[in-house]
Amino acid sequence: MDGSYMGDMKKKVKRIMAWIGICLLLAIYLLMLIFALMKTENWFSYFLVAMVATIVVPIIMWINMFLYDRIIGDKKQSEVEE
Repeated sequence: MDGSYMGDMKKKVKRIMAWIGICLLLAIYLLMLIFALMKTENWFSYFLVAMVATIVVPIIMWINMFLYDRIIGDKKQSEVEE
């Protein structure tokens, strides 16, 4: 494959992963807001889940992108060696 194609593909995958992360966080915040407005008994638990997700979701997304770069980089390296 062409090197520029791989670069473009990596950028697209990173953008898609970023949008997935943004959507996940927005969904969590929206649900937290809905539960807070409903005045549920477990509102503090939902708040804590949202705060943990604020930290965990970006970390998981970063790990996924890091591993994707490693896997694609290894494939690209093996193609160059052949």
